[in-house]
Amino acid sequence: MKDKLEKTGHKKGYYMRRGFLRGLALGFALLTVAAIPIGISYKVSAAKIDEPKAAQHVEETKKQVEEESLPEASIEE
Repeated sequence: MKDKLEKTGHKKGYYMRRGFLRGLALGFALLTVAAIPIGISYKVSAAKIDEPKAAQHVEETKKQVEEESLPEASIEE
């Protein structure tokens, strides 16, 4: 280590900070990669919760369309 310090002119603290920052960056990268499946599962569960509401909305829209189309059919006849 002493040869490296004399060759580059850096102090011991430089290499300690560099190692710490590399470790911090690696930890942040691992946490980011680990958060991806959590985010996906959250989106899926949110979609499952909203699914009954969406189905009910589709049924209501179908009823509205049927109600609106009935008077038009009687006018044409």
